[in-house]
Amino acid sequence: MVSFLEIAAEWKRKHKWWFRTIFALVSFAVLCGFGLMYLAYLMPLPPVFDTEEYPTTKILDRNGKLLYEVLQPDFGKRTIVPLREIPQSFINATLAAEDINFYSHPGVDVFAIARAVVFNVREQRIVSGASTITQQLVRNIIGKTEVRDLGDKVLEAAYAVRITNMYSKDEILELYLNRVYYGNMSYGAQSAALDYFGKNLNDLDLAQSSLIAGLPQSPSRYNPFEAFDSAKQRQKYVLEQMAKNGYITREEADAAFAEPLTLRPARHSILAPHFVHFVLNELENKYGEEALRKGGLTVRTTLDLDLQLKAERIIERQIARLERNNVQSGALVAMDVKNGQVLAWVGSADYFDEEIHGAVDVVTSLRQPGSSIKPLTYLLAFEKGYTPATVIFDIPTQFNTDSGPYSPKNYDLKFHGPVRARTALASSFNIPAVKTLEYVGIDSFIVFLRKLGIDTLNMPASHYGLALTLGGGEVRLIDMAGAFNVIANYGTRFDYSTVLEVKDGNGNLIEEWRRPREEFVLGARGREHAYQVIDILKDADARLPGFGESTVLELPFEAAVKTGTTRNFKDNWTIGFSPELLTAVWVGNADASAMENISGITGAAPIWSDFMKEAGGAGGSFEVPSGIVETEICEVSGKLPTDLCEKRVFEIFARGDEPKELDDYYRLFSLNKSTGLIVPEACVTRHDPQLIEEKVLVAYPAGLQKWAAGNGLALPQFEPCALSNEQPNAYTNGYPGEQADGDSSLTNAEYSDAAGNDLADSNAGRADDAPSFTNDGGNDSPFTNAADDDSSLSNAGRADDVPSSTTAARAAIVIDSPSPNDEYLLQSGLPLEAQKIPLRVTVPYDTIKVTWFVDGAAAGVVADKPFTLLWAPSLGGHRVKAAAALSTGETIETPEITFYIR
Repeated sequence: MVSFLEIAAEWKRKHKWWFRTIFALVSFAVLCGFGLMYLAYLMPLPPVFDTEEYPTTKILDRNGKLLYEVLQPDFGKRTIVPLREIPQSFINATLAAEDINFYSHPGVDVFAIARAVVFNVREQRIVSGASTITQQLVRNIIGKTEVRDLGDKVLEAAYAVRITNMYSKDEILELYLNRVYYGNMSYGAQSAALDYFGKNLNDLDLAQSSLIAGLPQSPSRYNPFEAFDSAKQRQKYVLEQMAKNGYITREEADAAFAEPLTLRPARHSILAPHFVHFVLNELENKYGEEALRKGGLTVRTTLDLDLQLKAERIIERQIARLERNNVQSGALVAMDVKNGQVLAWVGSADYFDEEIHGAVDVVTSLRQPGSSIKPLTYLLAFEKGYTPATVIFDIPTQFNTDSGPYSPKNYDLKFHGPVRARTALASSFNIPAVKTLEYVGIDSFIVFLRKLGIDTLNMPASHYGLALTLGGGEVRLIDMAGAFNVIANYGTRFDYSTVLEVKDGNGNLIEEWRRPREEFVLGARGREHAYQVIDILKDADARLPGFGESTVLELPFEAAVKTGTTRNFKDNWTIGFSPELLTAVWVGNADASAMENISGITGAAPIWSDFMKEAGGAGGSFEVPSGIVETEICEVSGKLPTDLCEKRVFEIFARGDEPKELDDYYRLFSLNKSTGLIVPEACVTRHDPQLIEEKVLVAYPAGLQKWAAGNGLALPQFEPCALSNEQPNAYTNGYPGEQADGDSSLTNAEYSDAAGNDLADSNAGRADDAPSFTNDGGNDSPFTNAADDDSSLSNAGRADDVPSSTTAARAAIVIDSPSPNDEYLLQSGLPLEAQKIPLRVTVPYDTIKVTWFVDGAAAGVVADKPFTLLWAPSLGGHRVKAAAALSTGETIETPEITFYIR
């Protein structure tokens, strides 16, 4: 009889491969079994209640003064609560948030691991984790500090399996809920409940429980005191998971998420709290949370505690003065101009004052900057062709935008006529700023702001519209400070710094400050253009029309400064710098409630002024780039003065940008002494020479004549003369000058004292800035206008408003833009639709519609005032003319002019 062993031997001889495979599988299974037995019952385990002390992490100022000491994890705030006393709703929230299969897996969730692998591979990044509550207990409590590689992960899983076989699920969950870190030095759920809501865990409702239960995943990222919106999004996830797994209904989840939450004020022994929390978050992102809490780091920051305390005292003093104006808070950030190191950082008037939402850090919050953003608009305009001498018409102007007509007003509700860019920026006039943004283009401006470090304007240009230059977009105070620092460094950008050095628990240097990478972000003449902005912002004389004399903006040393106030009084800014120190200040209310009767020089400016003086911000004089030249110009036109020009000033230019045209505003006329009227040149010989005298008058271009007449300025009044084309009263009402910049809808009364709701940044206590609304479309033309001497731009700069000749007054219809031989440079990277050119015209008051012709073909018919057509450009030379249809049935045309797209 054949034995079993003989049969097995025969089968092995005939099937060697299968035999070896089965043997290997069986052996592997046996080994795995022994391995699991070892993990489950024999593997040594560190003591669960490990009381090893870790060196504390210390945050110091630049001079070694202690700002904050991170408490040791096992010596932080903790109150032990038995599991039976923990509310089931909180347990359910924790399970839903962290480990829904906690009671069914052996310490490691294989299905969760598989799901995480699939998600992470699909997304090509870490989007899902698979750590169980037991694994988190191992990592955060038992002693394995930080998972760095696969070996660490395997060891963590092994410990989790071992713990699961040593303790019951309830015991593990109780350990977790009493030892896990919930942020702000709170260890365990009971401590977190007391810290965040001032309640015992048993007294929390669903909304409060779900918020706290979501914190352990990342206590810093979801810190309710610093990042409440992020904490709310995490709460939403927890509630959705609870509803998904049947713990609550969808209606209960929605109601809990909608419930307003009031946090208990956070009070710890901490100096410069907003700055310290910012640094802690940066360190956690770089080194991990465990290194921060247990690594014993010594962090020397850039902050100067003495300057910090001065800033806090100054803000406290000024906010107390402004209490009657419903001003509750203020913020300040100061940095070294030369290296970007942050020296002071005050996020609110009182970090611990819950009534003013003091924990909100306005230095990093999104707020509207008001007119403080105007210098950046003009800087781009200088890059594209403007100069400080560019003349812009500050007159009633209606802009034809994608979302409808837009007519901005100035803070003083007045119109100032022809103003040079220097005065327009320094005095913070709104209409010139909007025209300047129209010139550079909204899309181009947003791209430019990103180059300067402002990256929060992520909506389409049409969302912001032309109000963007008046502060109609949300930015951060720290980013605005960085952008102004680019100007202070003449076009060179580098990131700001908050840390000088980091040492580990053994004193080893692991990080040391190095000068940030520098990038020059302006064009070939960028140094000169940045200096032009600096020179304007420190020019007290140029500020006179808007701010008056002897304001707090004037320091005993050189400093460039700009204020800003939003139209609805929700935000008030002052940003300025000396050659050594830059300071940006905000005042307002964290809850965005409106202040009352606050201007740029009564709100934030006193804080800026006091801090700059107390901080010793004097730094000598601003360096003048070698490419800057000074040239005498005629004040009213910005062009080279003739012998007739009565008012002259000196202006600075980048070499090569000096004006080339002679002034054509001051003209010599022949005056009939008997009538007081101007005799046309062709008719002078018909008059008695004894009755003729020569007189110099300002012959304002067509677009300015109505403004001049409304302001009582003497205008040439011509006698009738059959031999001349000059018309009687050619410079008064009834002729093209009546339509101010194409806005024929404005009456004389509206023209002289038009009411509006733009506010002022002036001594009058109004705000110069603008609208919080963001619905003005983008009729921008983001080109460089390199016009020659025949262009509509004054050759002192590039004035987009000035007709190329005073003979425009003799015509009944005049093309204002483009002007003969204008050149527009398309900007690469922007679609043509975003670079439309505004074709603008001055027409008689009884015009019904205007037909535009480009290259001989009809380009569009406009029946709404101001009859502007937004024309999509194409490369090459183009011919344009306009035909106006009048209510009388008559049609009149302009001459055809040529312009170029490069």
